[in-house]
Amino acid sequence: MNKIQSISKAARGQSLTLVGLSLFGMIAIAGLAVDGAQVFQGRRSMQNASDSAATAGARELALGSGYTFIAKKINEYVSFGGGVGNGASSYTAWYEPSGLTVTQPPAKSDNCIKVTAALTTSTRFIGMVGFNTVSTNATSQACSLVVTGTTALMWPMAFYTQTLNYGESVNLFGNCSAAAGNFCWLSLDGNNGTPQLQDKLQNLYAGPYEVYGSAFDCTGSKTSIASLTIPNCIKGFPGVGAAEQDAAASQIWHDVMVLVFDNLVNNGSNTYYHVIGFARFTVTEVCLKNCGSNKRITGIFKRYVFPGRHCLSQCPPDFGVRVIATTQ
Repeated sequence: MNKIQSISKAARGQSLTLVGLSLFGMIAIAGLAVDGAQVFQGRRSMQNASDSAATAGARELALGSGYTFIAKKINEYVSFGGGVGNGASSYTAWYEPSGLTVTQPPAKSDNCIKVTAALTTSTRFIGMVGFNTVSTNATSQACSLVVTGTTALMWPMAFYTQTLNYGESVNLFGNCSAAAGNFCWLSLDGNNGTPQLQDKLQNLYAGPYEVYGSAFDCTGSKTSIASLTIPNCIKGFPGVGAAEQDAAASQIWHDVMVLVFDNLVNNGSNTYYHVIGFARFTVTEVCLKNCGSNKRITGIFKRYVFPGRHCLSQCPPDFGVRVIATTQ
């Protein structure tokens, strides 16, 4: 009888040990889950901090703000500081490609801001095994990108580059006097038929585009590209007649995108326009027939270039339009 009681007491002791070990294991797992979730949340906050701070900094860099204001704006987004910050414990921010910190002026070539945000938090459970704090960080880069192309619908007309003010009224047609025997109509797809020109004047054009030679001298063979980039060379459409009047007039009080050129190669039916940008106008008047020598297409200037494709370096002529984008 005493032997049976001794075995029973031993079994109860083993059960208590197993329960204790199991309870410790469950607490450890729960602790890992809680602290792991905290680390995950911290990582997400730091990604938000670095993304928003880099983007805000790149925007100020594009606007030409002073370096002290750039640094202040980054601090607002990355830490608390009474602003919209994401609560980083610490951060570093610098310009690219120079690598200079934002506490000093950027180099002339700098067009990106890079930010690393870090967060250190106290643990709740895994501190029992010696891990009292955990750290996490995230890095983002945002750049001021030069706009170099468009995916917008295009009006088949070229416009000679000049300095314009917003809202200024311009005779787009009279602007083409430099093109001997050509009137700035463009053969965007290589087709010189009058019906095709009328169709593009009325319905605009979305590509593909036929371009000629190299991007710099308009000589060589023709190629077809899906999206028009600048600089490039487009062949002109010779002559003008009353047939274009109604087609062009369909765009009155509509915005149109035209190509901006800086140079002509050849003349007449062999005219090539070296296009370097884009311009948006609101068409206000069209007079191509019964106008004598005063033929005109009048438009109100809106802006140069239009968001589309971008480049980071070795860009074509810069019209000052920027797109801020996260690149890392």
